[in-house]
Amino acid sequence: MRNSKCLNRDSERQDLISSVQGYSYSMQTRLAAVTLIEVVALLTLSLAEQSGPPADPERILDEAAQAEGGDNLLGTLRTLRLKGVMYWGSSHLAGDVESIVKFPDKFRDTFVGADGRRLGYGFDGTESRKRLTGEGSSGLPRLQLLLPAAQWRLRYTGARFEGQRKIGKRQAYVVRALIRGQTSPADYYYDPVNHLLVQVDTALENLPITYRVSSFQNIDGLKIPREWSFGENRTVISSIKLNIDIDDKQFAKPK
Repeated sequence: MRNSKCLNRDSERQDLISSVQGYSYSMQTRLAAVTLIEVVALLTLSLAEQSGPPADPERILDEAAQAEGGDNLLGTLRTLRLKGVMYWGSSHLAGDVESIVKFPDKFRDTFVGADGRRLGYGFDGTESRKRLTGEGSSGLPRLQLLLPAAQWRLRYTGARFEGQRKIGKRQAYVVRALIRGQTSPADYYYDPVNHLLVQVDTALENLPITYRVSSFQNIDGLKIPREWSFGENRTVISSIKLNIDIDDKQFAKPK
């Protein structure tokens, strides 16, 4: 009887040891798997950091075109008319803005101040208008704030990748580009996740100007910012019309 109890205890002890060993093996296996996953993740991150962002400006601009609406839709654009209002500070009215575009490269940007003065900048497909002092005189067409990657292969005369730069807490891919009718190149900052334009750096008579775009909206399938700002100036779009009839005479240089 005593031997039987001893045997039962030995059996129970052996079962307990086996159970503990099995649990220990299971835990070791799980820990090893978790460790392996962490190692793979670290290696992947390390390789990504070493490879860096895409150094091909064409790829960045193609991705931007897809984000703006896709080549199929952007390729159908014939004309564009924009109207908006520019404010100084939070609410002081500075004047009205209007832009007309005939793809791929004709444009006319105008600004009519609250005092009635009229300023303009444009390109008739062959010759640029003389830059004027005031809003828009940086030589950056407003189209480059709205749809900078639209039909870019037909409009750009040069583009190169400038690397990554930080805007606030996020990184952006920077492409320096020059378009037909523009007097100097500008730096375009693209979000590496959604591929949309974030910021444009240009210059006015060697003075740096930074445009920041925001409040993207969907207009007939296109992703277009509702407003942009530089310094204390803020421009808000009131209307955009696509593929309307625009006479070439409207792009002619004033005599």
